[in-house]
Amino acid sequence: MTTLLIGEKLPLLDRDYADLRDVDLSNLDLRGISFRGANLTGANLSSSNLTGVDLRGAHLRFTNLRNANLTDANLTGAVLSNANLTNTILIRTQFDGPIEDTSKEEYTVIFGRDYLTRAGSIRFPK
Repeated sequence: MTTLLIGEKLPLLDRDYADLRDVDLSNLDLRGISFRGANLTGANLSSSNLTGVDLRGAHLRFTNLRNANLTDANLTGAVLSNANLTNTILIRTQFDGPIEDTSKEEYTVIFGRDYLTRAGSIRFPK
């Protein structure tokens, strides 16, 4: 896994369609950055501030979003299969389909007007 240090210049950030597989972006302030169409498969975004981030069409398979703040983020068309959404904040977050969290952990997701249907599965209204 690639590790990026706080304060380090991040040349791949804010570039659409970037290959960021397995990158460690945990505990960072990434507000408003565009990851549109990026491949973030296996990336660690845990405890990061992703407020207003553009993740449209991003690949987030097996991505760790534990304790991340996705308030006002756009995940339209994003692939989130097997992503860890434990304690993720999803207020006014835009989605266009169901998301499965297969982490098998107990978790709480904070919602705006979205709905938790059963442990391990989140269904969002269209």
